[in-house]
Amino acid sequence: MTPPADRDARVGDVALQVLAVVQDIEQRWGEVLLRGGLTGTQLTLLRSMVDHGPTALDAVAAHLHCDRAMAEVAVDRLTARGLVRRAPDGRVEIAPRGSHFVGEVWAEMAARTSVGRLDDEQPAQLSELLTLMVGPPNA
Repeated sequence: MTPPADRDARVGDVALQVLAVVQDIEQRWGEVLLRGGLTGTQLTLLRSMVDHGPTALDAVAAHLHCDRAMAEVAVDRLTARGLVRRAPDGRVEIAPRGSHFVGEVWAEMAARTSVGRLDDEQPAQLSELLTLMVGPPNA
């Protein structure tokens, strides 16, 4: 069994490593978003639409943590850029250009961040560990 002081030191060291990774990702994330002209919230909304398909405007508002009127403004901005469109049933869906854009951003993040240095299996392992620490993504 590891003595408590050794475990505390190891936990502290790991926390510092995690902070270094977070700082790297934040810097790269900011650079990528600046070039793409989007906010992080807009990009995560687009990614959610890639993963889950058409989204009701009320769900967009919930995702953005705002009221329906502000969600309309956000959707209008993304629509003007050709990244989303309104479906005939009134939901918002990702446009082909939006899907392509999200794919490019994710590829750039994989190429530019420390997470991208992991082998093919390690991102899934890291995700499992992070889920244990903070809960499931987009919860």
